[in-house]
Amino acid sequence: MVNKKTLVGILAVALIIASIAILWMNQNRFWFQEPISYDFDAAPSSLPSLVTLNLNLHAGFVWLQFENNASLLYRIHMTTTRSTIQQDGDPSVTYTNNEIELTYTNADITVTLGRGTNYTLDIENSVGKIFALIGSGAHIRDIQLASYMGDIEMRLENTTIFQENVTIDISSYSSSIDVNATLPTNIGGAFSAFVNNVGTINIWTPTWTHVSNNHYETPNFGSANITVSIVVNINYGTIYAGLE
Repeated sequence: MVNKKTLVGILAVALIIASIAILWMNQNRFWFQEPISYDFDAAPSSLPSLVTLNLNLHAGFVWLQFENNASLLYRIHMTTTRSTIQQDGDPSVTYTNNEIELTYTNADITVTLGRGTNYTLDIENSVGKIFALIGSGAHIRDIQLASYMGDIEMRLENTTIFQENVTIDISSYSSSIDVNATLPTNIGGAFSAFVNNVGTINIWTPTWTHVSNNHYETPNFGSANITVSIVVNINYGTIYAGLE
């Protein structure tokens, strides 16, 4: 028969072991979720006339911005978790044949581009938000922003430089899309919005002309030498647009 002192000792040891196990599990969990950051940048001595950014993210957040820096090609800061790195490996950015490539599974990414070249932007974030601030320092060719399930927000400022006709395609399966576009006075603009299944479209503009349904144009769209055409598509969700 086990006496009371022995039983108490056994229970105390079991409690200590359980506490250690719980502590180890918590520390291990926190260790796996520890944020790890990476930085990538390039400022080559010469830049081509056109560079394409291809960014493909499975989940997370993408912030795109421009810097009034003629020598900067790109600066990318990204944060992920130790568990993601153990599963998917370290992220990497490549630049070959005038294309910046970044594909990864789960991260928060900030991309800063310079003003020394024209950029074509192709950004996809399957589950997560995309925020694109395109303004001072930005030289833009074409833009494609896409998400399966995540909000997309684009701010297009009148300090952006366009050297030829530009198409901007923004699409999402289920989310909200928010576009605020202010074009330089010499640039013609067109905006079209489509909800393919269920959703709403809200467009505000003091100066653009309502042509048909959810299609708007600037008064100089037919006469401007350079035009910017923005097309927004969503299956389920809401489209907001402010056009100036």
